[in-house]
Amino acid sequence: MTLKNGVMKYLSWRAQIQNKYYHLLIVLIAFFFIVPFSMSKEIRYFVFPLMFLSGILFSLRALEVKRSVFIMIASTGTLAVFLALLFEFFNISVFGAILHEIPIVIYASFLSMSIVLLIIKMFSLSKVTSDTIAGGISVYLLLGFLWTVLYYAIYILDPRAFNFSSQFNEYSLFYFSFSTLTTLGYGDIYPVNKLAMSFSNLEVITGQMYIAIFISRLVGLHIAISRK
Repeated sequence: MTLKNGVMKYLSWRAQIQNKYYHLLIVLIAFFFIVPFSMSKEIRYFVFPLMFLSGILFSLRALEVKRSVFIMIASTGTLAVFLALLFEFFNISVFGAILHEIPIVIYASFLSMSIVLLIIKMFSLSKVTSDTIAGGISVYLLLGFLWTVLYYAIYILDPRAFNFSSQFNEYSLFYFSFSTLTTLGYGDIYPVNKLAMSFSNLEVITGQMYIAIFISRLVGLHIAISRK
């Protein structure tokens, strides 16, 4: 009996490890602890590109895309990281803003694609498990990552698009994005550019609609299935 219980616990643990949505959620949460403490000049240029690349790759893993598609997107994402590092280290000034937008457009495109495909996949499920709910939370966090990229794109084009109460660093827009997504809004960072204002409003609306419609649906289905 003890051996049987031990085997069952092992199989249950193994199943949890194989849950792709849990993996994605763990990676995204880990960045909340990594990013604030990685702002030293020596490593800050690596953190954000790798953060977005990891988010994209784990999203694709959760979507279970074909191997060839995964390799193609992983290669493109790696190229975006390389370009971002190249532009930062060599401080390219000729058409600098335009060149810096190239990897950002790649990140934003892949994050948008991952979010849409994850939502479609989870909406098509008839059975909702705790892993599915973890996937729903992951999408919510990916929305914050996506808007971080969009805000950074705006900042590159217009460094005065946002008012910062303290000196700007790479974490500032990450912090602002999630403060806006959750409608927290301390007021220490706020948009002054019209485009930045519009994107801020859109993020608030998207975040609230996502929780009200999608997360509520997942939790409701999960409760209904549990009762049955």
